[in-house]
Amino acid sequence: MSITTIVGGLGLLGGAGRTALALLQWEPKHRDQFLGSLGFSFVVSAVVIRVFRRLTSSYQPKTYEEKPEKQALWAATGLSLMWPSWSVPLAVWAPLRTAIVGGISANMSADEGVRIGCGLSLGYMLYDFLDLAWWNKADTIKAQGMALWKQMFLHHLFSLLFWPYGLAMSKMVFPVTYFLFTELTNIGLNARWFCNEVDHKLHTPVFLVWYIAFMIVRILPAPWLLYQLALGDYSQWDYYDKCLGLFTLIPFGLNFFWFKLMTMGALKKLRGGSGKKPPQKTEGHQDSSK
Repeated sequence: MSITTIVGGLGLLGGAGRTALALLQWEPKHRDQFLGSLGFSFVVSAVVIRVFRRLTSSYQPKTYEEKPEKQALWAATGLSLMWPSWSVPLAVWAPLRTAIVGGISANMSADEGVRIGCGLSLGYMLYDFLDLAWWNKADTIKAQGMALWKQMFLHHLFSLLFWPYGLAMSKMVFPVTYFLFTELTNIGLNARWFCNEVDHKLHTPVFLVWYIAFMIVRILPAPWLLYQLALGDYSQWDYYDKCLGLFTLIPFGLNFFWFKLMTMGALKKLRGGSGKKPPQKTEGHQDSSK
């Protein structure tokens, strides 16, 4: 076992300890609301993926019969499309709008909608994390490639580690709320993926709607949000708080990277070339989602 692995493992254990302690210190009513939403979403995810797999198996391309990894990806993408891509943005929309109008801070607290929305998102991420790490690890790697598998694995892991801590400690709540709202664009992302898989005629219209929504929701607000974060007061933050702050910046960079790939792919397609495909999956997440 390498030194890097040992150090990384110890760091994750330490981070998990800090998050667990923060949850214990959180007001019981708020903690129970968050954990209840997380548990509910985990169960719903387990049900939705199985129902979707059974109801849509006849619509899978014929080539899937000899590719179990594609069948696993089909079901996982169906889950991402159906849950919680609509429920999380719905839960956080009111507190997001209130924060934008009333002013945001790096140290603001999480209200009911954010606690519920974050719980719903992380319940799905926990299920998907277990799917990536154990239940369908080999099939997921084969279907998506190691690079995207690592990206999704780390995204889910760090979201599960940092987001509850942020909410419990009233740190970086607004960026987390914003990232939760951006899960709305996963509807278009996953719908486009299905259109591409079955060669549906709506592929191009769906891609255009997704592209515009991605630009409006994830790209255009980014400069203002980054500026607001730069004005925040971090004087009382310790090293773990600052790790949370640094993690919060990563999704912004990923959004710009994915948007660049989407734009290049669209332009090359219009020119009749064969460029890189737009990203097949992303969180809501963060993101967040798959």
